[in-house]
Order: sequence, then C-alpha cells, then structure tokens
Amino acid sequence: MKKLVFVLLLFTSITYSQSKESKEAKPLSSIGYEMRTNGKSYLSLSYKGITLRHRSDKLENRITYKRNFFKDSSKLYLSIPLHYKVEDDQLSLEPSLTYRFPKFSLLIQKEFWYKLNEDAAIVLDYPYKDFTFRVGWDTSETFRFRLKYKF
Repeated sequence: MKKLVFVLLLFTSITYSQSKESKEAKPLSSIGYEMRTNGKSYLSLSYKGITLRHRSDKLENRITYKRNFFKDSSKLYLSIPLHYKVEDDQLSLEPSLTYRFPKFSLLIQKEFWYKLNEDAAIVLDYPYKDFTFRVGWDTSETFRFRLKYKF
C-alpha cells in the first residue's frame, strides 16, 4: 500500500509539473554532499523534485519527491517531501517551512509518519551562484554541513 501511494503521488506530481511552463530558466538538477557531526554522510542527486540520496556509513538509500507550495509568490513557503527508505521499506514525511531573507534562507523541518517520530531540524541555506551552502542543527544534537551544486 505504501508503495502504491508513493507511486501515485510521484506520477501525479510529475504530470502536473510537466504541464506548467516555467517563466525563467531555472536549474533542474543538482548534486550535493552532506556531512554531520554524528559521523553520517550523504551523497544526493536531484532532478525536477526527485532526489536519490545515499548514506555512506550504512549503505542506506532514500528516494524523495519534494513539492513546494507558494515558493514563487511568497518569502515564506511550505515544502512537503515524501521520503521512501528502500532498505527499510518505510515512508515518511518531512514538511518544512522556509523563509527567504535577502541573502540566505531559514528552514525549519520535522520528520514523521504514523508510527515514526523523528528529529526536527533548523537550517540556514546560503546560495552563491550555482552553489548552496547549508549549516544546520537537529534535535539529535547533530550539526550538519552541506554543499550543493545546481546545473
């Protein structure tokens, strides 16, 4: 059932996003590397809202579909990523609120599902040209640092 819901949401969102035309050329793809003070590190590859993420210490893989709401019309917007952890056959949601300041963005997120209550995080994103630098902290007492390149 979880897989069916994930596939249905993914299909609907891709179909909807392909029907909308973009007014300006925006990067569609990105590659990123994140490391955390608890020893975890992640490599991610994204295309049009779909992200494949690989956790190097446990060989954990995650597929994420992310949908943003009000991003083009407001400084404060809602993002709702749906994650699927391949090895655990587990779905989770990680809604976040982002406020865009002139030179950086502040993001607050919480991961959960019906039997899962995971960490909350506070993150600062600093965009510079095609790069985004991320510094953050989550409730597992972990700091995170990420570098993402958009192309």
